[in-house]
Amino acid sequence: MAQIWLTYDEMASVFGVTSEDARSGAIANGWVRMKDRSGTKYVRLSPSLADEYLSRIAKHRQFVSQGAIQIDAQANARCAVPG
Repeated sequence: MAQIWLTYDEMASVFGVTSEDARSGAIANGWVRMKDRSGTKYVRLSPSLADEYLSRIAKHRQFVSQGAIQIDAQANARCAVPG
C-alpha cells in the first residue's frame, strides 16, 4: 500500500479531532513522524488509518460531485429554451 503522510491539521480536519489530539495519537501509537525543511510536521498513517482516510476522501468527493451535477442539471433546466 502507498504511504500517506498528513500534517496534524490535515488529520484533524479529516478525522474530526483537534491538531493536538492528532499529534498525541501519533505519539501514543508510535506512528512515524517527520519534519520537512520548512518545519512542517507530518505523520505517516498506519495501513488501517490510511484505508479509513481514503474511504472518507472518496465519500467526500462523491458527495461534492453529485452536488455539482445536481446544480448543473438545475441550471440547464432553467436555461432551456422551450421547443
